[in-house]
Formats: sequence, structure tokens, C-alpha cells
Amino acid sequence: MVMQVDSDPPQAWFASFELTGQSEQGSLSFFNPLGMRMAQIDWDLAHAQLKQGEQTQQAPNLNALVYQLTGTQLPTTALLSWLSGRQAQAPGWTADMSQWAQGRLVLERLEPPPRTVLRIALER
Repeated sequence: MVMQVDSDPPQAWFASFELTGQSEQGSLSFFNPLGMRMAQIDWDLAHAQLKQGEQTQQAPNLNALVYQLTGTQLPTTALLSWLSGRQAQAPGWTADMSQWAQGRLVLERLEPPPRTVLRIALER
């Protein structure tokens, strides 16, 4: 996964991830390019928890922790649908799912700024 945020200064984030579950309950782990776990988010309908090294943070939902981890708002419910190959609507976002069968997604947010692009390659 590559995430680019056209902020000032521009940001780029490279990571691989492992996802289990769905919007109601799940786990999402992020790994650096060397394969080391950078963070793990576990959630259910009542709360979410972010683990980074020895630190643990709590939040009322998955969206809050994803924002805390990435620094940008991501439509987590829609994102989980897109990763499963299902169309979903998220205000300000477009999803190019034309190469989903080949394991590729391009997601883009134009509004509200800053423009954010996620390029995802899936392994199944």
C-alpha cells in the first residue's frame, strides 16, 4: 500500500498490511518495508485499540485510530468494502476497482483537501 497526501509538506506512506474481519470487528496490522510490524489496530463496535511497540492507545472507533496513525481521514467502512471487491460510497472519494480482479485498487479523495491517493496491491 502506498498513500500519498498532497499536504504542505507532501507526505508519502509505504506499508504492507494484513486485515482480518469486517467493519463490525477486526484487526489491521501494518508492516514496514522490512516486514516488521509498525502498528496493529483491533476494533469492535464499542471501541478500538492501537498498539505501536510498547504503547497502546484507545479510541471510540476505528476511524479515530486510523486518523491518528496516518494523519488523514480515511473512509474505513468503505475501505473495507473496496478491499473485499464491493462497491461503496464515501463522500469525496472515488474508487477505481477496474483492476480489483488482478489485486489492484486506486482510491482517491479530492474533497475535502488535501488530495489523498491510496494505491493498494492485494495478495490473496
